[in-house]
Amino acid sequence: MRISLYKVLLLIAIIFIIIFYFSPLFWAILISLKPEEEVYSINLPSRIVFDRYYSVLLSDKFLPTFLNSFKIAFAATPLTVFLASPAAYAIARFREFKGRTGIFIFFLVLMLLPYVAITGYIYSMLTGLGLYDTIPGVVLTYIGLFTPFAIWILSSYFRGIPKEVEEAALVDGASRLSILTRVILPISLPGIAVTAILCFISIWSEFLVAFTITLTYNARPVTIGTLLFVGLYELRWSEVATAAIISTIPVLVIAFLTSKYIIRGITAAVIRG
Repeated sequence: MRISLYKVLLLIAIIFIIIFYFSPLFWAILISLKPEEEVYSINLPSRIVFDRYYSVLLSDKFLPTFLNSFKIAFAATPLTVFLASPAAYAIARFREFKGRTGIFIFFLVLMLLPYVAITGYIYSMLTGLGLYDTIPGVVLTYIGLFTPFAIWILSSYFRGIPKEVEEAALVDGASRLSILTRVILPISLPGIAVTAILCFISIWSEFLVAFTITLTYNARPVTIGTLLFVGLYELRWSEVATAAIISTIPVLVIAFLTSKYIIRGITAAVIRG
């Protein structure tokens, strides 16, 4: 069977992308499992060391940051989706009100703003509210940062829902709020799940803003906890790699467990779009 040049190039591109994205993760796993005297060697480890995972995870400062990330992500993600759902529904359906396009563009601009341009303002605001270096302050900041992203995804999904479904509910005497809560949201569960998962991963992985609005390890997430092993005069690569792998595990587990919902949501959005 003759293989076309397009398929060969596509296969090469896929292999290159896989190597490009997964080789740093593979290398970090190797470093985390190597004995200390072999960390700077490019060879495979002569023996595998698992004790480092135990010592890093239960260290006095890394474990609190690991738990903080769970608190922040599990608090900010549902609140972000909850606030984004009605706004996304209004943008997707209420095309008659003035300023709809402007509001949507405004949300897109907020989503595209680099965090480095607004971290100073966020710092000043949280300091004035007395929420600097607190978990509620971090949660509120992430809700503000990722709500435009959630609105953008959900509004695209809501547009693909047939209007006849809502019209039938309106004929039955349902209000717009009832249509949203009892009709649109149950139908849109795959899209909501995709939005929540993407928001969770983004919140879990964020570094710059969290580094700016936190000072102690009472509120700092795990992305900053990996810096604990970077000293003033030394860099303990084995501990840094181990901390990075530990911080990645929850995201990988959630992505694996919810992969069917992600595929279902993306497929439904493509078909409806």
